[in-house]
Amino acid sequence: MLPAEQWVSAYKNVSEETSDRIKKEVGMEFVATTITEHIQHEAKIEGEIKGEIKGEIKGKIEGKIELLESMYIQGIVSKKQFEAMAAPLRLELAALVEKDQEPGTESRKDH
Repeated sequence: MLPAEQWVSAYKNVSEETSDRIKKEVGMEFVATTITEHIQHEAKIEGEIKGEIKGEIKGKIEGKIELLESMYIQGIVSKKQFEAMAAPLRLELAALVEKDQEPGTESRKDH
């Protein structure tokens, strides 16, 4: 119990500014005081990562479609080739967007 008390005492002596700087340096945005808070923070971080990944995937798919459109406009691919290549990308994009709109998958703004 003594090491825990020493740690708590030492932690109390660190200024909030220094504590915030240390947290930022080590990527520790949250300090949970309970197990529930820890679980909530971990879930939030996991959700943010998943959202970033989905956003990157969506952007890549949209970029591929735009590239194909550009190639069609420039006459590099025919309309038939464009449609054949763009159709699966549009389906993938629609499925990704639809998945984001399912109940329970919308992003929470209250945190």
